[in-house]
Amino acid sequence: MTNPQPESKWHLIAQRLQERIGGFPTCSCGSGSSEHELIDGFILQPLEDDPTALSLGGRGLSLVALLCKRCGKVTYYNLITLGLADEFGIIPNKPASEQNDGQ
Repeated sequence: MTNPQPESKWHLIAQRLQERIGGFPTCSCGSGSSEHELIDGFILQPLEDDPTALSLGGRGLSLVALLCKRCGKVTYYNLITLGLADEFGIIPNKPASEQNDGQ
C-alpha cells in the first residue's frame, strides 16, 4: 500500500507517523522513505507473565508494521503510543504498577 487514500485508516496512520517521526524512516539498508509501505493489516503481539505459557485473549500490544521493500525489514509501531487508540477502538491496559492484584 504505497499511497493510502486520504480518508483511510492507513492514511491516518501514515499521517501520525509523519507528525511523530517525520514520515517513514530510512532503513538500515540505505533505502529511503519512498521504499517503505504500511502492511495492510494489524498485529496483536501477546504479552505474557510466564515465558513458558501462551494465553489467548490476554494482554497485548496493538501494532502496525512498516515494510522496507528493498531488504524486507519490518518495523513495528504501537497504535496506543501513536495516539490512535480512540480511532481504532483500542482499550489500553493499565500499567502493572496501577493494576489491582487482589490485595
